Amino acid sequence: MTNPLKSSAAKQLGLLFPRITMGPLFLLHGIEKIQGGVEHFVHQYTGALPDFLPRPIGQTYLYAIPFLEILVGACLIAGFVTRWAGFVGTVMLVTFTVAVTHLFDGDNYLKLQPNVVFIAVTLLAMLLGPGTISVDQKMSGGQDA
Repeated sequence: MTNPLKSSAAKQLGLLFPRITMGPLFLLHGIEKIQGGVEHFVHQYTGALPDFLPRPIGQTYLYAIPFLEILVGACLIAGFVTRWAGFVGTVMLVTFTVAVTHLFDGDNYLKLQPNVVFIAVTLLAMLLGPGTISVDQKMSGGQDA
């Protein structure tokens, strides 16, 4: 008797489910920031920028976040340029973790825990790719995307 959890279908679902759970999180957070006003978002989080980061660079990044979140989310959901989306998502999550949880300022490990899981999911997309249920797979003609 074969183990169904070792099948190709199980592997492909294992690559799909993290994408279709993480993608909407990025997408909805980006939409929420735009609906609330990008200016408001930038103003709200400028104070959380690390001291070592020049303010103009940090604010430019803050302005880009909502649009990057929407782009990364849509790409993860569709499985389109998935490795790139996973990389950008990972970088964004690491910066959020450092800035928002004040990683190096005391005992903030409870705020850190969800971010570590989210980072693991985006790393999964970056390192393993989208699987066969994806736009990448269709565009590559069945080759490993």
